[in-house]
Amino acid sequence: MSPTPLIIIVLSSILTCSLLGATALHDHGDASTDFQALRCLKIHLSTSAGFLPSWKIDGSLQKFCTWSGVTCSKRQTSRVVALDLESLYLDGQMPPCIANLTLLTRIHLPNNQLRGPIPTELGQLNMLRYLNLSSNNLSGMIPSTLSSCSQFRVIDLGSNSFSGEIPPNLSQCSNMQQLKLDHNRLIGGIPEGLGILRNLSVLHLAGNTLTEYGYGSKISTEGDVYSYGVIILEMLTGKRPTDELFKDGLSLYKFVEDSFPEKIGEILDPRMIIPYYGNRDEEEAGSSSDQENHQIAAGIMGCITALAKLGLLCAAETPKDRPAMQDVYADAITIKEEFSALQG
Repeated sequence: MSPTPLIIIVLSSILTCSLLGATALHDHGDASTDFQALRCLKIHLSTSAGFLPSWKIDGSLQKFCTWSGVTCSKRQTSRVVALDLESLYLDGQMPPCIANLTLLTRIHLPNNQLRGPIPTELGQLNMLRYLNLSSNNLSGMIPSTLSSCSQFRVIDLGSNSFSGEIPPNLSQCSNMQQLKLDHNRLIGGIPEGLGILRNLSVLHLAGNTLTEYGYGSKISTEGDVYSYGVIILEMLTGKRPTDELFKDGLSLYKFVEDSFPEKIGEILDPRMIIPYYGNRDEEEAGSSSDQENHQIAAGIMGCITALAKLGLLCAAETPKDRPAMQDVYADAITIKEEFSALQG
């Protein structure tokens, strides 16, 4: 028997994915369904160098559990439970057929070039616990259907171009532990329901245009404190959380934390590392003793170190580890007064 022409296989995959993606699934599928869904993903997601050579497309059911980035269940033969495809320069839109991997518990696709909206069909994945699509080029509104994934523990959609408001029904995800929506184009307020999620320990919303901040709920001040901390770290280092430097586990927070306090001067924005002697004119500064100059420089560095400490405290990952807003204000005033005193 002659090999099946590739064009027929490709067209078959497209049609299969389109039909399956357009309707809600009422069963848990099987190995064949998972195989078709993976082939559909390969067609829709590509790179200039070719996408995942181990993902073979031919006329037979492959052992796709050995494909790179694919993890299958140990209990149910040939059923996909996880996709781990980080930093592979994947380009394209996520197709609805991903929802045909009905036993997925984990989708990890950060640091790629995915674009367009998240398919609403993702809400059909009732087993999904972890979704990380951060640092891509995704856009559109965050689908409200994600709230249907009742098992969610982690959602990370940070550093994309999502717009619109945060779906209020995300507060229905009672098992949510981490919600990261920072550095998008979100507007409006923070849904009050998020403030009563007792398992929610990490909430990242900085870098958006959120205005109402939960109408006075506890989540309001925690969001303000976190955003203020990130701003401090950005101003001190001259870097943003989305800079290319921050990858492979290195974040702006860790970048500062690893240098604090002894090496804090090494990571400052170069524009800040200049001789500074307050408002003294050149003649007066030139006549000052070396000891006085040293004391002034040490005082300035002390203020910078205190500010870095405040930024780290405010940007702590867990809300309970962040200071109260009134304490942040008091510390900021103290640092300002100490710095003003150095200027004479």
